[in-house]
Amino acid sequence: MVDGAFLSVLQNHRRGGALTDLAEAMREVTEAALATGKAGAVILKFKVRAAAKSGALVVEDEIKTTLPKTEAEGSIFFADDRGNLLREDPNQKQLPLRTVDGAKEETMPLKTAQTA
Repeated sequence: MVDGAFLSVLQNHRRGGALTDLAEAMREVTEAALATGKAGAVILKFKVRAAAKSGALVVEDEIKTTLPKTEAEGSIFFADDRGNLLREDPNQKQLPLRTVDGAKEETMPLKTAQTA
């Protein structure tokens, strides 16, 4: 037999608002977990305290999500002799490439490889 006392409190707390907030948090973590392939978490914390000698109790909730982090894409840079970061390697020689106008393209037929 399942004890439904906790579920009853959850359904009635903040007129069902806590249950709605939990569902939204679960969707957010689910989407992030699917997008990243990593684990996330939904954490529900209830604080229960007595109300000033009336016999009543005040129930407060806190819902936290821990979303999986995506890996940031890196960039490749090279450092010069002064420690400046450059996109091109300062130690790599530059070839004197240029565009030649009106050059005739030479084509050669492809050869077929022999198989054993």
